[in-house]
Amino acid sequence: MANPSLQIGNSNWAIKEDNLLGYSTAGTRFVPQPITMTRASAGTRVNSSGLVETVELLGSEEVVNGDFATDSDWNTSATGISIAGDKLSRDATATLSIVQSSSVITPSVTYKITFEIVDYTSGLLTPRFGYNGTGGTAVSGVGTYTQIITKVNQNVIELYGTAFIGSISNVSVKEYTANNLARVDYDGTASSLLVEPERTNLITYSEEIQATTNVTLSNTISPDGTLNGLKINETTSNSQHYGTSYESSVVSGTIYAVSFYIKKGTYDLVKVYTQSSRISASINITFSTESTSPSGSDFISGSNFMEDAGNGWYRVGFSATANSTGAVSIYLPIKDLSSYVGDISQYTEYWGTQIEEGSYATSYIPTDGSTVTRVQDQYSKTGISNLINSEEGVLFVEMAALANDGTNRYLSISSSTTPLDDYIYFRFMSTSNRVLCRTRVGGSTINTIEKAITDTTDYNKYAIKWKSGDYAFWINGIEVGTDTNSTIFGADVLNQIRFDFPVGSGTFPSKVKQLQVFKTALTDSELIALTT
Repeated sequence: MANPSLQIGNSNWAIKEDNLLGYSTAGTRFVPQPITMTRASAGTRVNSSGLVETVELLGSEEVVNGDFATDSDWNTSATGISIAGDKLSRDATATLSIVQSSSVITPSVTYKITFEIVDYTSGLLTPRFGYNGTGGTAVSGVGTYTQIITKVNQNVIELYGTAFIGSISNVSVKEYTANNLARVDYDGTASSLLVEPERTNLITYSEEIQATTNVTLSNTISPDGTLNGLKINETTSNSQHYGTSYESSVVSGTIYAVSFYIKKGTYDLVKVYTQSSRISASINITFSTESTSPSGSDFISGSNFMEDAGNGWYRVGFSATANSTGAVSIYLPIKDLSSYVGDISQYTEYWGTQIEEGSYATSYIPTDGSTVTRVQDQYSKTGISNLINSEEGVLFVEMAALANDGTNRYLSISSSTTPLDDYIYFRFMSTSNRVLCRTRVGGSTINTIEKAITDTTDYNKYAIKWKSGDYAFWINGIEVGTDTNSTIFGADVLNQIRFDFPVGSGTFPSKVKQLQVFKTALTDSELIALTT
C-alpha cells in the first residue's frame, strides 16, 4: 500500500502551541506537517495516566529555591520569617509578606503559580506579583494550591498575607499557555484527538458544595489526582441527607446536560436529582453493576451514561429539559431517596459538577467563582496541494461522533479559493446514525453516497476514494457505495483540509484516532485492509 501523503494520529501524536503536528513521509524520513489549531480558551482531557487535566504548556521555572532546600533567595532577613527543614515559616512577629525578587517576571504574561501550605495556624495567603500588585485568590489551611495570574505589576513574587501564621513549601511560578492547544484524550486503551463544540459550565463552583443537610464533608483524592474531591459523610439517621452543588440558572424549554464524578463509598445504590421546579430529572447510580437508570418527566431518552474514570471513580450524566426559568440545584444524596433512610457514618465521594446547555455532556470544565466557557475546537491545514492529488486519492479517518445530536458535522477536503464549488466531504448527518460523503466539482454535485450504520458514536473506519469513473465509499472493510461519474478535479484544485464544512460553517464534534490522505486511488484489497 502507498504511504499516506498526510497523516495524524494512529498513536503518533505530537502537539505544540497553535499546532497539532501531522506528518508526511519521504522515503524513510518523516516531514512535520503542522495542523492549525484554534481554541481561545483552556480545555481539559484525560491523560495517559487516567487523570483529568487542563492541557497546558509551561515555561521554565522562575522561582529560585522554591523547595527551601537552603536558607537563601527569600526575605528571611525580615522579622518572623525563617527557612528550615525544607519549608519557609512565618510567625506572629512578622510584619512583611513572603517575597522573592525576580528579573524575569514580565507584565501582561500569564503565569501558573503553585505552592503548598504544610503547616497552618491562622490567616490568609494571596499569590501576586509586585507589592500591592494584582493577585490571585486568598487561601487558608493545609493543602496544595494552584492559580493562574495574568496581570503583573512588578518583578516581585509575593505570597501576600500580613496575618498569615504557618509554613509553606514547593513554590513554583512558570509561564502558562492553555489556549490553542490540541487535546489528545485517553480511554485506557487508545488515544484520540478530542474535537468539541463550544460549551459553558453554568455551575460557578464545580468542585465545591454549597450546603449540606445532616452530612459533613472531608477531602478525598479526586479524578485529577489531587486532594480536592469531596467525601460526603452522614452524621445522623434523620430523614434526608444530601449535599447541594452550587446553583446555576436555566431557561425554560432549553435542554441541559448534567454531569459529575462519583465514587462508591458504603452504598451500592445512590440517587442524584435536580430541583424539581426547574428540571424534573434524577438518576439512580448502581455501583454493583456499573449502570444508571433515569426518572423524571423531562428526561431526554437515552442520554444517561456511566463511564469508568479509573481509580473507582465514574463519570455519570443525563440530559433534561428545563420546565421553568430560574436557579436550579443538583442534590447529592448519600443513599437512594426512595426510602429516605439514613445511616450514621455512611458516605459517597463526589467531584466535578457540570451543567451545560446541550443534549449531551462534554469534557469537564472546571470553575471557581464564575461560569467558564470552553471555545469550540477548530483544526485546518491549508496550502497543501502538494500533499493532495486532486485527480485521484483517498481520505481515510477512524473516529467516533460525540453524539447523535440532530446536527450535521463535517470533515472536508476542498479548494481554498472556490471552497463551495470544489470539495469532498464526509458528514455525520442530522438524522441519527447515518453518514454521507459528497463530491462537488466546478460548482456541480457529482455524487452523494449515504449509509445507515449501527452507531456513529462507536469508532468506525471510513474511506472516500475519488478518481475519474471510480468513486467509492468504504466503512469498516465494506464498500457501501460507488459512482462511475467521469468528472474529476483539475490539477492542484484541492489544497486544504478542515475539521468542518469547506467554508467553516459547520462543526465536527468527534473523537479522532487517525486521519490519512493518500495521493493514489487505492485498490479494493488495499481499502479492505485500511478500513478493517
